[in-house]
Amino acid sequence: ATAATTPAAGYVACHGEGGFVARAAEVAAEWRVARGVTPARVVLLGPPMAGKSALGARLAHQYNLELISAPSLLAALLPDAPPGAAGNASDELLAAAAAELSGKEGRVSPATMAALLRAKLSSVHVRNRGYVLDGLPKTAGAARRMFMRTEPMSADEAAEAAAVVAAAAAAAGGKDKGKGAKDKPKPKGATAGAGDDDGGQEVPPGHKLIADDGCAPTHVLLLEADPEDLKARLVALESAGIEAAKRAAEAAGAPTAPPPKSGKAAAPPAVGGHNNEKDFARRSTAWAKARADD
Repeated sequence: ATAATTPAAGYVACHGEGGFVARAAEVAAEWRVARGVTPARVVLLGPPMAGKSALGARLAHQYNLELISAPSLLAALLPDAPPGAAGNASDELLAAAAAELSGKEGRVSPATMAALLRAKLSSVHVRNRGYVLDGLPKTAGAARRMFMRTEPMSADEAAEAAAVVAAAAAAAGGKDKGKGAKDKPKPKGATAGAGDDDGGQEVPPGHKLIADDGCAPTHVLLLEADPEDLKARLVALESAGIEAAKRAAEAAGAPTAPPPKSGKAAAPPAVGGHNNEKDFARRSTAWAKARADD
């Protein structure tokens, strides 16, 4: 140190230049570590009708955690959504998600959903409070986008990755000719592109994926049940929903529809949500495929 940089006698060097507001995130992180109050971050996975939403709501209430689900993320796209509902999502991301949702498919792509969730998890509010994820992420690629970040490789790591790719290519010989790009060897840590179906992210050359300690889960709970039990629960929930709709109509004084002239039973009142046979079959198939792929 030189005389120009050496603090004068009695001077205390500043380790937080910019003031408390500028360093609030660092102060909060140090406080959590010192007090041993690192927020719980829980991921709930399982087939449809396994009870993820019910358990997630109880955990969020008991431990004062942010409950995040696909519907809550999409609700942030609404014009009347409260400020901060989408976390750190950019206007461009929100516009892209809204366009996909209003498109022909009426769904948000896995990559966009993963980006929305990443923006939510990276917000200061969720980082400090913790979270419960209800049924998310749905694929390994989406999990990498949500819970990992890229970091430049060291020179040794880059050399090792290059050697692995070269060895794989040499071992394959000419077998890769005529195959698609997905069959070619990839550098260690590479994942699916941001536009791929699994919602993964690209890893730039010379970089690697590492866990993001600020948002990666501390607990992962996988709920399992016999398929027949899940179907029985679906039937019970459908029946309960129909009865509740009937009681609500009667309480509102709605006139009772006359029996159809054909003699056939009238259709039951419509019940909202995705707890119906059609959606159950679709979500069960998607869950089974995701587990087989990942």
